[in-house]
Amino acid sequence: MRIELGEIEAVLMTHALVGEAAVELAEESGQARLLAYVVPRNGQAPNARELRRHLRTKLPEPMVPARYVVLAELPLLASGKVNRRALAGTAGWF
Repeated sequence: MRIELGEIEAVLMTHALVGEAAVELAEESGQARLLAYVVPRNGQAPNARELRRHLRTKLPEPMVPARYVVLAELPLLASGKVNRRALAGTAGWF
């Protein structure tokens, strides 16, 4: 199955409590996992269960991230694009 990270990000941002989102494919314990980074809208962060439930209504199970982290803002490059290398150094999975 082809997984489009941008599609997952777009669906995450349709959640009422998500202002911005980024999704990465990372290796964890020898397995590839989808990891989602979310910036809350209006300071109210959603929980992982709520996000998974939302995504499962719109995406197939293999496209639902295994882990989530809430950030105050996404790290950006000078070009305005998400700094994906900086995302890897964040903590706070739930």
